[in-house]
Amino acid sequence: MAEIRKTLSDWLFPRDIKCIVCGDELRKTTRYGVCDACTLDPIVNCCSVCGKEVPPQNDLCDHCREEMPVFTEARSCFSYKDASASLVWRLKYRNARYLAPYMAEFMTDTFLQTDWKPDLITFVPLHKSREKQRGYNQSRLLAEELARHIHIPVCETLTKKVKTKNLVKLSGKERSEIIAGSFV
Repeated sequence: MAEIRKTLSDWLFPRDIKCIVCGDELRKTTRYGVCDACTLDPIVNCCSVCGKEVPPQNDLCDHCREEMPVFTEARSCFSYKDASASLVWRLKYRNARYLAPYMAEFMTDTFLQTDWKPDLITFVPLHKSREKQRGYNQSRLLAEELARHIHIPVCETLTKKVKTKNLVKLSGKERSEIIAGSFV
């Protein structure tokens, strides 16, 4: 059934017609759906723990140097700015679900540069009311697309039991304090 839906979706909404960044028509098919005028430059030098962009001489970002995260490794495809920030925002808040497959292609390429051997892919859950309001969970969409590319199962490992306020304009510390105890 999922394959039929995908085939129908591909027929009704073909990929690679417009640039996912600027919306201009694409003159040629591109893997990422980005025209020649737009660029999404991947992170070349990253923190060996959190994956954020760092200067070439640094192995760790300032944050990880001061307070080591609870996880061992993470990677980012891009710095969260300009076009990449716009894509994330549109996927999350503007119902641009069609961006998930493109974004997962970038994520796949980043994953393939690591030596990770995960057993599963998981995602950050939304509270039921927030997911109902939005109509989907963008993290789940990305996890499912990434899992499809790298052939690893997706597993829902967490539930968000407490509805928290919007965290968009808050600092990392404020976010941590607000979400503490909201997941099981």
